Amino acid sequence: MKTTYAPFDVAEYLDNDAEYLTATLEDANPQEGTEDDSPAMSPCIQGCHHPAMNYEAAPDFFQKVRLNPAPAAQALTLLILCASRLSEILGMRWDEIDIAAATWTLPPERQKKTGVAHIIPLSREALKILEEITKFRTQSEYVFPGRSWRKPISGQPLRDLMPPGATLHGWRSTFRDWAGDEAGVPREIAEGALAHLIGNPVERSYRRRTALERRRVVMEEWSAFLLTKQDIGIV
Repeated sequence: MKTTYAPFDVAEYLDNDAEYLTATLEDANPQEGTEDDSPAMSPCIQGCHHPAMNYEAAPDFFQKVRLNPAPAAQALTLLILCASRLSEILGMRWDEIDIAAATWTLPPERQKKTGVAHIIPLSREALKILEEITKFRTQSEYVFPGRSWRKPISGQPLRDLMPPGATLHGWRSTFRDWAGDEAGVPREIAEGALAHLIGNPVERSYRRRTALERRRVVMEEWSAFLLTKQDIGIV
């Protein structure tokens, strides 16, 4: 039987290639987004490289986005839960996901800054989202395909969901502040969760494990925090 595929959209193919490049550059260059004009009213940290939402405001925002069934909203919730870079979420592939092990493995070629594979422990909430997405899985290798299944979703719909004064990359700062100020996570574990290299080359040559299970505990705690309603007094 002859297989029929959707028409190949050349324009979108090029657009999504440019979008993925833009996301990668945003991850490397701290210039995404703008600061809110009313810092006293904003739930976002001002004056930082990537304007970021205060972690006290994160649960309310996260839960509102979680109720949105759109693919862009699902992608944003995973970005927040995994403290991931935009380019990582856009390029997320099914063969990187191990449901049984509850891990998402980013290969070295997807880790432009370090060139080292990064294993992200998936919280129960992240697995629940992936389960929801699986029900509508297409022939695409991407977890979040664009209009053409050959390419990933654009990052713009995710940006459109963000409040004024906050950026997508800023969620990594929000997570880091929560980990350090609220949860008391040790520095090396918090930095490891962000796929940051820790210590000098000599230290890293001796430290070869990635504290995966300790990071798993942290990501579950982060998920639980995001799912907790809080009176944050944001107008």
